[in-house]
Amino acid sequence: IDRMSLEQDIAGGKDHNIFATMTFTHPVDIASVKKNLKLFDSANAQEIPYELTHEANLKTLYVRSDTVAIADKERYIKLFMGKDIQPTLGKTSLYEAQESKILIPDIYSFLKISYVNY
Repeated sequence: IDRMSLEQDIAGGKDHNIFATMTFTHPVDIASVKKNLKLFDSANAQEIPYELTHEANLKTLYVRSDTVAIADKERYIKLFMGKDIQPTLGKTSLYEAQESKILIPDIYSFLKISYVNY
């Protein structure tokens, strides 16, 4: 898992989504990725729906979550990748499961101004 970020919809300003990029050394079987990839909200232990897209070479994959709410308390969202992800050729799998997490700020600390120049 290369990168995870929280991004805000510029047009509306109210929607927030998690974006993640994953890069593999070999092309991966997309069905095995879908089966072994989970996005969890640690505050309520619920799975967050997501959209999975990929480059044509099947080595770079992108995750875009459904809208994520900015709540009263900060929390972590975890991306879990099970070890049973397989390449398009062969029967090997990942050596071990992978996970990454991102801190989702609360509504009171989401926007901070650290410097004003006028």
